[in-house]
Amino acid sequence: MNLWEYRDALKTVQAARERLLELKSERITQSLSGMPAARSREEDRLASQAERIDEARCRLDAAKVEMYAAYARVAAAIAPVQGRAHEILNLRYITGLSMGQIARALHLPRSTVYRLHDRAVRQLK
Repeated sequence: MNLWEYRDALKTVQAARERLLELKSERITQSLSGMPAARSREEDRLASQAERIDEARCRLDAAKVEMYAAYARVAAAIAPVQGRAHEILNLRYITGLSMGQIARALHLPRSTVYRLHDRAVRQLK
């Protein structure tokens, strides 16, 4: 079980969201020439941009689905661990805190956090 799976999936969602926002923010102007000619170059660019935005939206949606599934897998994997060790695993692999941040949040020495973490991970194997 890859306990980092959820955090990795979350990064993928964030990158997909940023890409979608980037595509949406690109300025595409459509000039109106007044001529009833065939599709203009700007219209082609606009259609292409809309297509890229739709694709980015689909990638974001798929990444979100995978993120939720990864969350469920990681939460289920750490569920058997009890007490402080469970809290440490949750803070590390779900919330994404560093070991130092966990130690401060739980008012424990960093060495204790490392020891409980290592014991809990061995328990999961």
